[in-house]
Amino acid sequence: MVIVLNNGIFEAHGMSGSDRRALEWSTLFRKEKNVAILTSRVGVRRYQEKGFLISNLIITGSKKKFEPVLFFYLRQIILASQKLKSLSCDTVYSSSDVIADAVPALYKKLFSPKISWVAGCHLVWPSPFKIIFDPRFKGFSLLRGIYFYSIQNFLFFCFKKLVSLVLVSNHVDKEHLIQKGIQENKILVTPGAIKFSDIQKIPKNEIQYDACFIGRNHPQKGIQDLFLIWEEVLLKRPQSQLAFISDFPVKEFQKNIHYFGFIDGAQKYAIMKQSKILLFPSHHESFGMVALEALACGLPVIAYDLPELREFYGDEMVRSSMGDIKQFSKKVLELLENEEQRNKLSSLALAKAKTFNWENTAEQILRTL
Repeated sequence: MVIVLNNGIFEAHGMSGSDRRALEWSTLFRKEKNVAILTSRVGVRRYQEKGFLISNLIITGSKKKFEPVLFFYLRQIILASQKLKSLSCDTVYSSSDVIADAVPALYKKLFSPKISWVAGCHLVWPSPFKIIFDPRFKGFSLLRGIYFYSIQNFLFFCFKKLVSLVLVSNHVDKEHLIQKGIQENKILVTPGAIKFSDIQKIPKNEIQYDACFIGRNHPQKGIQDLFLIWEEVLLKRPQSQLAFISDFPVKEFQKNIHYFGFIDGAQKYAIMKQSKILLFPSHHESFGMVALEALACGLPVIAYDLPELREFYGDEMVRSSMGDIKQFSKKVLELLENEEQRNKLSSLALAKAKTFNWENTAEQILRTL
């Protein structure tokens, strides 16, 4: 039996890349393995909607109102470890390097050394020195950075001795883990994916927005850059409209930005299909799931030239130098004024998006175990 730890979920809305991978892969693993999901109370509904019976779910706790996230994670570690103690399995899969997922898996491996531990690590955190000195990480919290960097490096040390397989999103991260002493044959690159056919079922209505942006309220996603870029665009095209899907506070918005809050699924894809292009000014990514979703909607994507994105995306993604607001806005304007080029990139986008699917990555993982 495979036990999947997706134990750090505390919000019903939104879904991280690691959570999405766990959800989709677990569903596919069931075709060949007995699978049980250890998740929080908030996570239960996600897995029930995927067809998991309550008997396949190992339910832990939920975040209390006003409770710090770290305290919630610590409670989840205790609850998960208690439940894992009496369960037998062949493999335990910690879906992320969040301590609520990874530490209970470590506990299980220590007390059941014959089992396999598969560990997800889908975003390598920058060092505190990079946060201080590298402009790419401007706005990142140093204290949070020290915490995440320390936790990851502790886990990397554990991976060297105990893990059977580490799942990363790109070869840049793979090389980083090799430098940390983890054997190359224990690291598997598993990029994100989509359900292309499901996205194609969403009707494409009349274009209402010149561009769209999707991202949570974090400097990693380049939201502050986005506002500066959009100001430059409006100087040349004052009629331009931006669809903004985020939890960023609406009160700080400028004109010509339509706020939708944080939405997902069919509603999100419908808005994307009513847009001409996606603005993707992220400073730090491991794969760029939102970019792939945009490509599947036929949208050209404009992004900063990150090595992690360069690995997976080609000419269907228009690139700008990191942090260059003027250059980014210029490329936005050029693309908005050139419908023929947009149509060309749209065809490339759809062709690229078709190549990413969950079945391929799930098969890779099962074949490696």
